[in-house]
Amino acid sequence: HALKTRRTQQLGLIAPTLANQFYTDVVRNAQIAAWNSGFDLVVTSFEDWSIEQEIRAYERLTDLQVDGVVVLRRADLRQDAHLRAMLANDVKPVLIDEPGACINAICANWAIAR
Repeated sequence: HALKTRRTQQLGLIAPTLANQFYTDVVRNAQIAAWNSGFDLVVTSFEDWSIEQEIRAYERLTDLQVDGVVVLRRADLRQDAHLRAMLANDVKPVLIDEPGACINAICANWAIAR
């Protein structure tokens, strides 16, 4: 199926840590929303977040040919060159930094794009 559609039915999620309840809640809800939309969710997180780790995690997820990537953290696209580079890639990241961010809408958009 993946060869025919060029979709893996996998989404990636990069979280700076799972020690923070906000990120844990987002990951839990993302897992549910992804599963309900027919996707598996590949989660990466770090004890000591760094830009280098985030870049490496994004590269690994794109090597897995995920259909989309969610990046959890406050971002400033004017200062974060690596995020601008991600946006130029085929697998565009979705940046989430607000507790009210709607994972269901993100999964619905990816499901529509299939």
